[in-house]
Order: sequence, then C-alpha cells, then structure tokens
Amino acid sequence: MQQGISIALCTYNGSKRIENTLFSIFVQEGIDFSKFELLIIDNASTDNTTEVCKNILENNKFNGSYRIVLEPKTGAINARLKALEEAKFKWLLICDDDNVLDKNYLSKGLSILESNKQIGALGGKGIASFEVEKPVWFDKYHSSYAVGQQNTNSGKIEKYNPALYGAGTFFNNEILKLIFKTGYKAVMIGPNQKNLTRGEDTEWCYLLKLIDYEIWYDESLSFIHHFNQERLTWNYYLNLKKGIASGAGLLYSYHFLLNNKNGKTYNYFARYFQETIKFLLVYSKLALNIKFKKSKSNDIELGVVIVKYKLISFLCNFNKSYKNLNNLKRLSKKVNIL
Repeated sequence: MQQGISIALCTYNGSKRIENTLFSIFVQEGIDFSKFELLIIDNASTDNTTEVCKNILENNKFNGSYRIVLEPKTGAINARLKALEEAKFKWLLICDDDNVLDKNYLSKGLSILESNKQIGALGGKGIASFEVEKPVWFDKYHSSYAVGQQNTNSGKIEKYNPALYGAGTFFNNEILKLIFKTGYKAVMIGPNQKNLTRGEDTEWCYLLKLIDYEIWYDESLSFIHHFNQERLTWNYYLNLKKGIASGAGLLYSYHFLLNNKNGKTYNYFARYFQETIKFLLVYSKLALNIKFKKSKSNDIELGVVIVKYKLISFLCNFNKSYKNLNNLKRLSKKVNIL
C-alpha cells in the first residue's frame, strides 16, 4: 500500500458546516500533496452536501487529489468502512465535518507515523469552539465530546485498553483492511442520525492493540471541534453518555482479551457475570439514594444514566459478546498467519 494519508471527511447533512473543515485541509503546510488524498464520504445526506462540496472544491485551489463518494447506508461506521474501502494510502485520518485541523496537522502526523512502524493509531488534542455560550458543566465532562488531552504525555498510551476518540485520529488503514478482509465484523455500529450509540473508534483501537500495534497520542496535533447549540444541552449530553455506556457489554470481549490475552472461556463467563452483578448492585444503590433524597445533582443524574445503560448492555449482550470473543480469537490466528 502507498505511503501517505487518505483524509476521510465523513459527513451527514454537513452543507452548512463543512466549508471551514475543507479550507483547513486546503491550507495544510509542509506536505507533498502527492502523498495525500481527500475522500469526502457523503453518508446518505438529504440536503445538498455533495453539491456544496463540489462547488467549494471547484472554486478553490486544492493541490491534492480528491473524490466525493456516496455511502447510502446511514451510520458513522458505514461511512468509515466505505473510507477504508476507498482509501489508497497506508494511513486513514478521520476528520469530521465539524473539525478544523491545525495547519501542520498532516505534516506532523505523517512524521510521527513514519517514525515508528508499530503505531496502529495516532490521536490529537481537540479544542472546543462554541456557537453559543459554553455550558457551565462542559469543562468537567469535555472528554466525551472529543475535546482535550487523551493522555498525560505524548507517545504510546500504556494502558491495557488504550482508546482514542475518532475525530482527528490516524488509523493504520493497511492493517484494518487486512482485519476486515478476514471476514471479521465489527460489533459497534456508531452514531446513526438520532441514535447516539458510540464505540466504533474505540473498537478499532482495541482491534489494533490486540494484534500488538501501539496506540499513540501527541500533544502537538491539535484541531478545533465546533459545537452548535443542539449538542450543548444537558439532555443531549445524557443521551451521548447513554450511547457510550450502551456499548459496555459488547466491548467486554475486547477488555477481557486485552487484559488476559490467553484467558480461558470459563474465566470469561465468571468475569462477565461479576461485571453484571457489580453494575446491578451499584445501580440499585443509586436508585435507592435518589428515591429517598429530594436533591439531585448533575453528577448523580449522570452516574445513574451511565450505570443503568452499562447494566442493560451487559444483560442484553452476553451472546453477542461471547460470539465476538471467539471471533477475536480466530482473528488473532488469521492475522498472525497472514
């Protein structure tokens, strides 16, 4: 596969916000555009996103190659899988239509990626930009919005379960293509219009880590993440956390193997059961506290939402999680052979 970066600009009805994102790509400095391509993935938009993008591209000088690709299936994971399929370069940069990349994002990113062949994914720092006044609670919970530092230091993330938010992350396209060509099916579907289910970017990081690639963060990579009024309400944030928590049971197969690569099946059953009981007990305690206390803070409300939907996920997804555990074990063998 060619050395370079395919920029996957995935968008759903992004006609009113995508211009700044495109211009931030056009003005990238210190790069050889022959090593880059821009893939605009129109994810079943119902507005004039494709036409807007065509006009911007035609009316402004862009030195690199570009394509607009239609993906008729809604959902972030479908757009990203389409980008993987279409990309011709080794690295795939996920750039959302509300991101504005720093002018050196591509040059710095490529330099870091080429410095270590074991990097599977590399993320940067999101900086929030607001359409309206920032909510008083935002800074406390900003990481769920793909904002802020993703590690205390630049370099390899040492946790057993390292994960990056999708926005602004470079993924090893070559290895991910190899994984999905084996027939492996991702279990996390990602956000889909009003459905805020989250975790597809985490799953890609886990997949890469399982086959011994490193997950990196670098403080020098920064991008602006813009938020409109709709996404800055407390109800939206609670729904976002519901979506993140709802993947807990499905992702447990990864957690088990990352922490216990050669773990036995009976250990998996025992630990899955322990996690389920833990969330049941914590949720029961929180529910009782709320019932007998009149005051309810944001922290308590948020805690109830997170624990409740993690519990539901564990209760509902045992079969899928166990099936994925076996699929991951087979995948590790296939990738090692290949």
